[in-house]
Amino acid sequence: MILVRGVLGVPDLNIPPIEPLLIPKISLQQGTQAINYKATLTNLKLYGLSNYKVEDSAINMDAKKLDAKIIIPVLYLESDYDISGRALVVPIQGTGLFTANLTDVRADARMKGKIIKKKGQEYVEVKDTIVKLTVKTAKAHFGNLFNGDATLSKATNDFLNQNSKDIIDEVMPAIEEVTSTLLDDICNKAFRATPWDKLIPK
Repeated sequence: MILVRGVLGVPDLNIPPIEPLLIPKISLQQGTQAINYKATLTNLKLYGLSNYKVEDSAINMDAKKLDAKIIIPVLYLESDYDISGRALVVPIQGTGLFTANLTDVRADARMKGKIIKKKGQEYVEVKDTIVKLTVKTAKAHFGNLFNGDATLSKATNDFLNQNSKDIIDEVMPAIEEVTSTLLDDICNKAFRATPWDKLIPK
């Protein structure tokens, strides 16, 4: 957890600042009976990650494995969006600004690495991180839905927020997959720059 704690990041280890955490682009897609959509978020900013609390953690040094339970009290995000599809019985389409407030975000994460050798030194590589997320409450707003139609936009945003629990349950697997990939990327940028024996001195 030390690796991602610094609000300002760690430039020497290629670790980005996490307050806010900037993500250039995320693509989401799902096609189930309840939720069917394609969405792209660009210039995504996440606020609140630096206030995380580690509820529990366990490290297996021999297996290079970390299990952690993390709580983020409040998470706020804003992003440009492009979405088309359907949420439950409501069509949703538009481009504009997306904002969301999430409270009591809980993450159960399992990270496992393997040792690779480069130029006579050992480095750890993380792969196939698994993250399971739960969110207590969520409130979101899509600006400029349906080419700015105020009536349709308000009705759609109201419906999405009134049914946020069901929608979150449906879209969570896609979000968990993106979060796992993001954690792999951040950790590997750090681990590529620092040999294992310097990360974990004997």
